Amino acid sequence: MISANEFYSKPTDERINKLPEIINNYIASPTYQRAKRAQAYLEGRNTGIGAYIAKITAAKTSSGKQITEPPQPIKTRIFHRLVLQKSQYSLVNGLYVDETVKEKLGAAFDTTLLRAGENAITHGAAYLYWIGNKGNESALFSRLEFMPMYDKFTGAMTVGVRFWEIEDGDDKILNIELYETTNEKYASTAGKTHFFVEDGKVQIHEEKQPFYTVNQAQLQAGARAPNMPTGTQLPIFSLHANPEKISDFTEDMEANIDRYDRISTDFGGVIDQTAEVYWVLSNLSFRDDDVVETLNAIRNLKATDGQHGEPKTLEVPHEARSVALRLLNTLIVANFCGMDVSNVAGVTRTATEIQLMSADLDNAATRFESEVYDFCQKLITFVTGQEVTDLAFKRKIITNIAEVSNTVISAFREGIIGRRTAMEKLPFMEVDEIEDALAEVEAREIGMDEASVDAYGKARLEAETIAGDDDE
Repeated sequence: MISANEFYSKPTDERINKLPEIINNYIASPTYQRAKRAQAYLEGRNTGIGAYIAKITAAKTSSGKQITEPPQPIKTRIFHRLVLQKSQYSLVNGLYVDETVKEKLGAAFDTTLLRAGENAITHGAAYLYWIGNKGNESALFSRLEFMPMYDKFTGAMTVGVRFWEIEDGDDKILNIELYETTNEKYASTAGKTHFFVEDGKVQIHEEKQPFYTVNQAQLQAGARAPNMPTGTQLPIFSLHANPEKISDFTEDMEANIDRYDRISTDFGGVIDQTAEVYWVLSNLSFRDDDVVETLNAIRNLKATDGQHGEPKTLEVPHEARSVALRLLNTLIVANFCGMDVSNVAGVTRTATEIQLMSADLDNAATRFESEVYDFCQKLITFVTGQEVTDLAFKRKIITNIAEVSNTVISAFREGIIGRRTAMEKLPFMEVDEIEDALAEVEAREIGMDEASVDAYGKARLEAETIAGDDDE
């Protein structure tokens, strides 16, 4: 991948005209191709099974055998399930941070973060562009549409290229957005420029625009520009799936999913072939030994003395295939560090057993969350100008709810933990429900009627808020 230094080593016109070539080289790179295949398998467009069917069809054709209808490909969505499992396990409950900070990130940030996590796990990286001139809006770019360029000395992303195609009749017009930082050495100023390519020539669609604009009236009204006074930092932040910055869709996973699809497709083909009645023919002879022509000839048979057909059905062999599919499923899930939920479905498991079964998922989540933590911390520092370290994620844990609840209640009754701690540890209790639940319990303890419970809860919350403000 080209560095920002190499990009700026060319004169302005030359480097702009080279953008399509730079993009094509990026698309041809192993990083992009791996992300592209990962996206295909995420969407259920598994490419391996199509190549397998084409191969066996070509082999039969070359051998002179008559080709029956090729089997219908069966494509597993296991990669899609694993991506959702890993991303939602850590991010479905959103980012837990101070409310004043959360407000500056925007109401939709938790949803954006979850989508960014899915993209990062699938492609290896996702990129969030902070749009400062529109309040707290942001745009999410995937590795399939965005190419970063890093400074080879500092490692910082100083240039970004977003690209996409728009169909215009039979033609496709390549659109390019170039994101740049201020760099006096290369006479570059911070901003975004929109180009398009027509007839092989790069042309400007929109002149360079600043990344954000906050006028004095907005500042007086309380708006705050992002912490980028000199434009030396791009307002684009990378979320990686892991420290290696690669997709979780590895070559081993792709190969095993292809094996799973081949077995499933072959199995489905056998079922299709044996789903109908076949006939045992007696005292009949045909000059052509080809089975297909023989079966076609049945339609024209006229029975005479001693000739008859007896209908039969086949029992499809499935045990060996079922074992192979189970083994491959286990291998795919284990290599992904996921959790096979079929091991807990329909069976009563203790909380300890479930915890052991989810050990790999927990370890993978810890590694992934360290990347998300770094991503969120850099974004928050940029947006607020503050370095915030108190960030947390609440995992979507699978557990034996009844067992855990009984343990928590028992500890509360024995005085080992207090009421608030007990509510925080109950697996069915959401964080935003705890205050209301505490207020309701206290109101009932002092003999309030139903109509007064809500009013008491609101008054209690207001008192705590005032006390908190006084402490500050």
